[in-house]
Amino acid sequence: MTTRKKWTIALITFLTVIVIGVAGGSFYLYHFAFEPTPKVLNHSSSKSKSKLKQNQAWLKRVNKQTWHETSATDHLKLVADYVPAAHRTTKTIIVAHGYMGNKEQMASYIRLWHRQGYNVLAPDDRGNGQSQGDYYGFGWPDRLDYLKWTRQVIRRVGQNSQIGLFGVSMGGATVMMMSGEKLESVKYLV
Repeated sequence: MTTRKKWTIALITFLTVIVIGVAGGSFYLYHFAFEPTPKVLNHSSSKSKSKLKQNQAWLKRVNKQTWHETSATDHLKLVADYVPAAHRTTKTIIVAHGYMGNKEQMASYIRLWHRQGYNVLAPDDRGNGQSQGDYYGFGWPDRLDYLKWTRQVIRRVGQNSQIGLFGVSMGGATVMMMSGEKLESVKYLV
């Protein structure tokens, strides 16, 4: 076997290993980041976990409604909790959860806004919680879903609705991406 042939075989083998490694790594990272599977990435303190559990218990027993919406793309069934204010108001906060989150993990924020006298709508984004979907949208397709949620608030609460959008982590990115859309009755974004 000639030296040139040996180098050609070695180069082809090296490139094959590289291509297989990149493809395998890409598949793993896609599966880890985009598909809704159980992951452990939470480094919260025991005090904050305890407070969240208290607020989640509150969310379970508080007077609330389950709202449904169809996603803006893909025709997925989306689910949200609507917690009406203690006293009738047209002010509503829509809360957007973070990466791998759900509406129950936003219980502390739902309770915070509810105590301030707001109606609160807390959707599960596509692929999260009780909503359908096979991947995370990282806010981009979700922004259009939240536009549909705002329209539903206007239909149910009234044309004079004053809506605030509040997001945490990836939910904050979703809310910021919404800022480029035509927003009806939205007064502020947090």
